[in-house]
Amino acid sequence: MENEQVVNENNQELKYEKFDSEEGFVEGEHDVSQMRTMRFKDVILNGLLGDFDDQGKYVISDSVMEDLVALEKKIDAHTPNGIEARAFVGDKVLFFNLTPPVSLENGNAYCYLQVLEEISRVGGYYVDTQTTVVATYEYIDDDFFEDHARAVFNFKEFKADETVPAQLVPDALAVRFAYVEAMYDYAREPLDKLEEAYFNKRLQIISDSPELAVILAEFVAKRNKLENFFIKGEHKYFFLNQILDDILSSEMGKKALENSPAKDALLDVDKKFFDLSQKVETKVREDKRIKEKQKDAAFENLDLGGKKQVKPQPKGVSKGQVKYSGQDLKYKNTNKFKGQDKKKGNKKDSKKKDNGLSHQIPPAQTEQIAQADKTKGYGEFGFNIDSIQQSR
Repeated sequence: MENEQVVNENNQELKYEKFDSEEGFVEGEHDVSQMRTMRFKDVILNGLLGDFDDQGKYVISDSVMEDLVALEKKIDAHTPNGIEARAFVGDKVLFFNLTPPVSLENGNAYCYLQVLEEISRVGGYYVDTQTTVVATYEYIDDDFFEDHARAVFNFKEFKADETVPAQLVPDALAVRFAYVEAMYDYAREPLDKLEEAYFNKRLQIISDSPELAVILAEFVAKRNKLENFFIKGEHKYFFLNQILDDILSSEMGKKALENSPAKDALLDVDKKFFDLSQKVETKVREDKRIKEKQKDAAFENLDLGGKKQVKPQPKGVSKGQVKYSGQDLKYKNTNKFKGQDKKKGNKKDSKKKDNGLSHQIPPAQTEQIAQADKTKGYGEFGFNIDSIQQSR
């Protein structure tokens, strides 16, 4: 789809991060709205630990990051990219990586603790991996650095036949899990209805446009190829729309649409779908029942003894520095381990700790959403935003 040149209220061009694109971002009102709509579904369908802000940056709260550091992690493999490990938390499994150390000019070295989260596409046909730096560890650069880092981040070796017990869920993680699960419960029905209406409307427009026959043929071929991955599962139309989106944004799709009278009709349907989807997200995130679920999870977790316990650092590690990714890290090359940043000096953390109830909700796009009436212009979708009150 063609992008419009759009600026925000600060007169800056509208952009949104997209790590798997050539430029690393998308721009223009259409593509930014599309990404914002997709990212909310990524969060609730995959149970992500964080949220995407207005610019597409993935953010995990400080309190959740502290819990991630404290978890006991079972080492699975040693690779050129680091030490891979898993943590068994309640009924969930979290995946981590401890990056190789990078030497600094001051005689120290540093490494990153990363958490890896899978984002399923087209019913699991392919998977994106969201890799997030949780914390940085800096200490003396010697032969024992890795041992210290593993101790600080609780990476442990287990025998092949040894059972790894599941851990109690720490406070902030319990609240986060409850928050995402509640959003999914309340949003899935209206979003599934929207996805179905959106798909049927677009397919009708494409089917009625002879010049777009190549797009229709490509969609049918891909749908038949991937049918077994999603046709019997939940959120079928979400995955069908992903296939159609990939085709429409391809070079073949763009060429077919270039001079097609159907192009404006498809753009109009897109806008209505994006607007309604963002209305659903805002309504769900602001729902009082969601906040009650968070509070209930925090109190229930205390009753179950899940409150995080601070583990003493091993001897010789207490002088090392651990900084969480929200604490103005001085190492910015998070995906390249070349020791490019040689800055000296320490900056103590001055941020307050939270209980997991804050930093959960990114700024909502309420101004854009408020411009349209609740149902005006969306009759062909057969959807009333107020129906979310009865959704569960």
